Amino acid sequence: RWSPAFSSSGGSRKHKRAAASAVALSFLGGCYSDRMSRPGEFLRFLLVEEEMLVDTAAKRTGLTPQQIGGVIAGTLPVTPEVAEKLARLAGTTEQFWLKLQAEQ
Repeated sequence: RWSPAFSSSGGSRKHKRAAASAVALSFLGGCYSDRMSRPGEFLRFLLVEEEMLVDTAAKRTGLTPQQIGGVIAGTLPVTPEVAEKLARLAGTTEQFWLKLQAEQ
């Protein structure tokens, strides 16, 4: 579960990014692998936890809502360009998203 510092209602940007990175590392370590095995599942989890709309995520990343939906549905592969944009949104690294894509 996300740290309260990552919630949209409190915590500094630095703390939110640190909390997101900690969750991402746990995810990569297998903590969430039974529930989320692909980038879209993690992105959906992020949006639900942050109570963020697809349109909001699209605006923050520079992707279209259709592209965000495609990642969630698994029909749009995470390329290095998409990974860079998702990393900024989630406070993770490009490598995090690319590893999820490679392991699905």
